[in-house]
This record gives sequence, C-alpha cells and structure tokens, in this order.
Amino acid sequence: MRHEFQDAMTDYCGVFRSEELMKQGLEKVQEIQNKYSQIYLDDKGSCWNTELIEALELRNLMIVGEMIMTSAFNRQESRGAHCREDFTERDDDKYLKHTLAYYSAAGIDIQYRPVSITMFEPKERKY
Repeated sequence: MRHEFQDAMTDYCGVFRSEELMKQGLEKVQEIQNKYSQIYLDDKGSCWNTELIEALELRNLMIVGEMIMTSAFNRQESRGAHCREDFTERDDDKYLKHTLAYYSAAGIDIQYRPVSITMFEPKERKY
C-alpha cells in the first residue's frame, strides 16, 4: 500500500502537473486511503511493534500527501518547482502568498497568508 501511494504521488503530483492529472491523483489517493481502513496487522504486541509504527507512518504520509496535492491543485500558476502545464506563468497578483493546509475529519481546508517581502523581490525563474 505504501508503494502504491508513493507511485501515485510520483505519477500525479510530480514537478510537471495539470488540473486533470491532479484530479485523477486525488481520486487515486482517496482510493488508497479507503483501503487503509481495512489494513490488518499480524503483530499484536504492544512493545516495539514495527508493523504498527509503519501503519501509523503510512497514515501520516497519506494525509500529508493529500494536503500537498490539494494545495498544488488549488494553486493555478507555476512557481519554483511547482510547474502547472495548464498555468505556465507565475501569478503574483493572485498567488504571492503562503499556502496553509489544515487537516480534519471533514477534509482539507486550504487558506493563505500574505508574503512579507523584506529584502529580496521575487523574480521569475529563468533557465
């Protein structure tokens, strides 16, 4: 399940992304998360239970991965290593801000906080 999740993040939320690709990726991640609810651990021990630790780490990875993909999906621009093939330009008017993602049982809540520019004005990345 861990490898399936890692592959989904690589396939659907790599450096080059699009809305359609990330939409499919979010569906795939949710499908994997649904499977997680049926996970079975052979080790029932309460001392140094590595199966339990790995299962909890997988759950945390899936939460963080979904937050990353949801944040990327909502940011309709290209900036730094976030390259949207459907939004190739940077959009400082709309997205010169920090993305804050909050997780709860109700889902992921995306909010934004302004960027405080003190010394270095952001510049377009040129290769």
